[in-house]
This record gives sequence, structure tokens and C-alpha cells, in this order.
Amino acid sequence: MADKIDAQARVLVMDSNQARARELSHRLRFLDYEPVIAADSDALASLSASPAVAVVIGETSDSGMLDTFRDVAARTPDLPVLLVDGNDDHRSLQSQLKTRPHWTLDTPLRRSQLTRFLKRAERYDDRDRRQRLSGNSMPIRAVRELIEQVAEFDTNVLISGESGTGKELVARTIHEHSERADRPFVPINCGAIPAELLESELFGHDKGAFTGAISARTGRFELAEGGTLFLDEIGDMSLDMQVKLLR
Repeated sequence: MADKIDAQARVLVMDSNQARARELSHRLRFLDYEPVIAADSDALASLSASPAVAVVIGETSDSGMLDTFRDVAARTPDLPVLLVDGNDDHRSLQSQLKTRPHWTLDTPLRRSQLTRFLKRAERYDDRDRRQRLSGNSMPIRAVRELIEQVAEFDTNVLISGESGTGKELVARTIHEHSERADRPFVPINCGAIPAELLESELFGHDKGAFTGAISARTGRFELAEGGTLFLDEIGDMSLDMQVKLLR
């Protein structure tokens, strides 16, 4: 049993409402995380040896709770924060939240959202700190928020924009923020490949499938299995090929 506990990711729970702190702990154990309640001084001390992957913050009306968070934040400057919605006292944490990733949990708490944010916090590592999209303007921040939203899901994403605005950069960032990050990222420029060869590039072919097919070829879809396929300049693809792609 001890080996199982040691293998679990730890989550710090900070809530002046002890009943909700216990409820959060129960939820975290159910999701196979090890909760560490901030009121437990011994558990807090153990974080030095085994840091938490995230901190869930509810009410912080207790000044001692704020001091505890500032102490933990100073020791783990990149620790992601999950804020339980509906607490006005979160304003006192704004200065601490500026430099670290933080997301808001809706109330009543939903298992799907809690799981998604915890998985996102676990993936927060050097990849995210070396954010590909530099800048702090409102448009850049808006793009980052959209990337975080879509990266959680295995779904098709349409990235539009003028030539040179960084569509492939956005695609790579989505890939690196997703659970597919350790799988291939396979780009293909649909406008640079003749229409008669594009189908073979995408889907591959067997040896002898057509004249000139002297060997088998693995298609880009197969190469990207489990990862991300980026179809650049998809608007330049012939309509017939677009229909085949949809089918």
C-alpha cells in the first residue's frame, strides 16, 4: 500500500472551510491523487521531499492560510493553482497568481473539469515554461487561452490567419500542450505537393499500387498515429481531395 501512495501525484488543498477541504480530499483520493491539507503541518513539511503537482484553493479568509500559501509559493514558483469559483478573497492572491498558471473551478465542482485541470497541471513542465508564443499583449494572451482550451481534447482544429502569422507555431504549441506531446507532430504542406501525389503522401501506398510505386510508402496519417497531423495550406487542396479527406 505504501508503494501505491508514493506513486500518487500530490495535491495541496487550501480551504478555510474545513468541511469542503475534506470533501475536496475525498474527491482527489477518488481520482487517485494524494491530498495534502494545508492545516496539517506535518503534511506540509513533507512537501519539501515530494512536491505537489497543484494547489486547490477555496476560501482563504484565515490569514494563516494566506501565509501558508505565500510560503509554499515562494518554494515552488511554478506550482499551478486551481481556484474554487465564488470566493471574493481570491483578490488577495492576485499578486501571487500573475507569474504562475492558474485556472478556475466552477461550483458545484464537476469531476470532469477537476480531472482535466489536474491533468493539465501535471503536464505543466519545461515545455510550458518555454512558451513558444512570446509576448504579453491582449491578442497573444487570447490565443494562449484558446490553445489551452482546445489542447485538452482530441478534435480537429482549424487555424486561420494571413501567411506568416504563425499558424504552424500555434499548431505545434497545441500539440505540446496536449496529452499527445510525446507522440509525433507531422506537418505537410498541401500546396507544395502536386495533386496527383497528395493522396499517396497522406494515405500511403503498397508496392506496385500504381506505375512508379517501386516500394511501399507509409502515409502521413499513419506516421502521425497517436500524435498530431498538421495540414498546412489546406485551402490549396483540390476539392476532390478534400472530399476524400472528409470521408
